[in-house]
Amino acid sequence: MGTVDVEQTVEEVLRSDNILWDGETPSYDQMEEIIREVVIQITDNHYSMNGGEIDDWDMWEQDIVCEVNDRLERLNGDE
Repeated sequence: MGTVDVEQTVEEVLRSDNILWDGETPSYDQMEEIIREVVIQITDNHYSMNGGEIDDWDMWEQDIVCEVNDRLERLNGDE
C-alpha cells in the first residue's frame, strides 16, 4: 500500500516499453500530458476504491498502460 508520486510515474511510463503506439507520435509534451492525465485519473479511481491507498500496484500499473494506449489509439482515429 502507499501513495503515488505522479511526476515519477509519468517519467517511468515515458521510459517504459509498455506503450504500444504505431500511429503518428505525439510530441514529447503531448505524450507527457496524456500520461499525466491518465496517472491522475487511474490513481484517483484506485484511491476511491481502496480507502485512499493503492491496493494492487500491478493492476494500477496495468490500468495506466491500457488507458494510455487507448488514448493514443483515439488520437489516431482508431476508435
